[in-house]
Amino acid sequence: MIKVLKKFISSFIQNVFIAVMITIITVPVLVSLVTGTLDALIQYLSFNAPVWMVLLCTLISIIYAHFSRSKEPKFIEPEPERFLIEDSDFKWRVIDHKNGYSSVDQIPLCFVHESEYVLTPGNQYICRESIGSNCKAKIIEPSDLTFYWNMAKSKANSIINKYETKH
Repeated sequence: MIKVLKKFISSFIQNVFIAVMITIITVPVLVSLVTGTLDALIQYLSFNAPVWMVLLCTLISIIYAHFSRSKEPKFIEPEPERFLIEDSDFKWRVIDHKNGYSSVDQIPLCFVHESEYVLTPGNQYICRESIGSNCKAKIIEPSDLTFYWNMAKSKANSIINKYETKH
């Protein structure tokens, strides 16, 4: 307990010392900056110039500031590219974000109907269209879904060349 108290007091004193040193250094700098700016402003305002010249200089300054800011390139994120890939008798939605990342939807689409698989009360995934028709699409167990999803991500990465090779 005493060690902790000694450590706390020593670190507190150290922090107070650092704060005082920073204050001693920065306050005079800030005061001189403010007073220098005010002196320059007062000298500028006491300058005997025609009103039209002051207005013209102000207008030129505003126009220059506006156009110098508008020439900065604005970063526009590219529109992600969306497409389907076929893998393991399923279709998968792939999004290429164009920033080095891609994503694959975790739920596949039916190879025949291109409709999403749905989770049944029996904890299996089936094609949504197979409920009222004779769709021959696979029934997927949740444990198999992760395997198929990883396979689809691997194929998507190889298609859009976002993988790294190991040497």
